[in-house]
Amino acid sequence: QLPAINDNVTLYAIWNYTQTSGTFKLTKIESFEDENDARKEQNLGYTFKIEIANAEENKSYPYAKYNANNQVVSEENATIVSGGTVTLKHDEYIIINNMPAGNVTVTETKADDAQFTVSWTGATQGNTENVATATVAAGNQTEAVCTNTYVPQTTTITLTKMVEGNMASHNEKFTFVVTIDDKQQASNIQLTHNQSAEIKVPIDAKVTIMEQEVTGYTASATLDGEDATLYGNTLTIESVDKDGHAVVFTNTNNATIETGVTRTSFPFILLLSTAIVFAMI
Repeated sequence: QLPAINDNVTLYAIWNYTQTSGTFKLTKIESFEDENDARKEQNLGYTFKIEIANAEENKSYPYAKYNANNQVVSEENATIVSGGTVTLKHDEYIIINNMPAGNVTVTETKADDAQFTVSWTGATQGNTENVATATVAAGNQTEAVCTNTYVPQTTTITLTKMVEGNMASHNEKFTFVVTIDDKQQASNIQLTHNQSAEIKVPIDAKVTIMEQEVTGYTASATLDGEDATLYGNTLTIESVDKDGHAVVFTNTNNATIETGVTRTSFPFILLLSTAIVFAMI
């Protein structure tokens, strides 16, 4: 029976609310295998494209960017649409709010000649190392970290041994010690005539190549085809070029061989004395 019009009636409405969005945090990290790598001072910004699988068309999602001290460094009321980009420096991160649950694909811009490798945590790497996908869970925060690891920049010095002279031995072994930035890196590189060795060295490093002295030989050297100055059998490259270098050490061993009889030599005096004796007989 329906209540009378004048009766007091209380109506209750029940909403069954299911949360369908979460937050996404993306952090940028730089890592250097060489702690003294000069590239640490570049303070580069890295660009990321954010693609939201379940985004509404043309919908903007609010985000904030933070520095390493957790201070907001983005513009007030910053937003991003699916396919939009953000730029992060080392130790910076963004948090995108109200992102629909589902996959988010992040692509870091990386040039073909980039000097770093890319790795991810909290996201699955794609077919190329600079692309990864994370899954945003409703009601939770999903975190992904993109790390760029810089390996030391290296090039090659090709060291060649040449031996010359009428007393030289092509089987003689000559020993070299290589020092990089005043630290011994390679020793007992042994080469015989016309042998070469390739030495990997950091670009811009100071490199010295010292040949251990061998009795009877004098040493000379060329650097990239030009005569080089040796100090105590040591050649120094003050700053290694990115294209590398060609170093040739030449050891010469010559002896003077008498080809005739001189007037002051003992054989000449002996012959002259013999001739005088026969003349007196």
